[in-house]
Amino acid sequence: MKKSRILKKWIKKWFDLLPLSDEQHVKAMYFYKLRRKLNLNSPKSFNEKLHWLNLSGYLEKYSPLADKYTVREYVTSKIGSQYLNELYGVYNNVAEIDFSVLPQKFVLKATHGSNWNILCKDKNKLDLEATKRQLGKWLNTNYYRKYRETVYKNIPPKIICEHFLEDENLNDLIDYKFLCFHGRVQFIDVLFNRSTAISEIFYDRDWIICPFVTDTPNNPVNLGKSKNFEKMKEIAEILAEGIPFVRIDLYNVNSTILFGEMTFLPMGGYEKFHPNEWDYKLGTYLDLPFDNL
Repeated sequence: MKKSRILKKWIKKWFDLLPLSDEQHVKAMYFYKLRRKLNLNSPKSFNEKLHWLNLSGYLEKYSPLADKYTVREYVTSKIGSQYLNELYGVYNNVAEIDFSVLPQKFVLKATHGSNWNILCKDKNKLDLEATKRQLGKWLNTNYYRKYRETVYKNIPPKIICEHFLEDENLNDLIDYKFLCFHGRVQFIDVLFNRSTAISEIFYDRDWIICPFVTDTPNNPVNLGKSKNFEKMKEIAEILAEGIPFVRIDLYNVNSTILFGEMTFLPMGGYEKFHPNEWDYKLGTYLDLPFDNL
């Protein structure tokens, strides 16, 4: 398993070094990850349609919503600031971060990428030098170069520090990811058991378990529907209004709904669905705006 991860890492670095256009890079990665050719002339699957939107340049206008900091203004204008997590600071470089004034628990996030987060549960145990090196590396990296997700291409690199979210009732932080097609929630990707072995379940908009999974470990346990579910669905649809596809991530922490982020290419457009036919079934929900570009 370790050798496999190292090999994949080196293959990815090799891809990045080649002088490829965005389309060439995406087509190569698509074949490598999904073992089939990317059809951009007549895209049918969910992943294919996401890549069509990405490579057409259509997604670049949504950069302020993919930005972990500027999206806060959008959320405030659409549903109100009460749904935002507490913000401790915004930094242009590592030197600006005064760790001495931060609380014992906090989260540091790079605003211009995905999964570039540092979760600090105890500041006394935090390796400050390693943390600074990692933050500096992120600030000097354009996330767009990783998978050619154009929505990240022009986001100014910053670091934000937010309140560390904990649910006192569950001893777990459940992540509700609402897949919205043309402003309507069609599926919810629920991630839980983050502190142990992360698990995933897909539900439809009526909270019925879907007959497909991804490569994330699946747990067949049917989670109880939150009392705030309908409100979360309403919020997701307000935020997704007018957008062909976007995933709205929300939390329900101690019965309080909080916004997470907006994602335009889940898994970079390389999500593996099992059975594979569901990649195409999800694709039927996304009508490409050929005439609107």
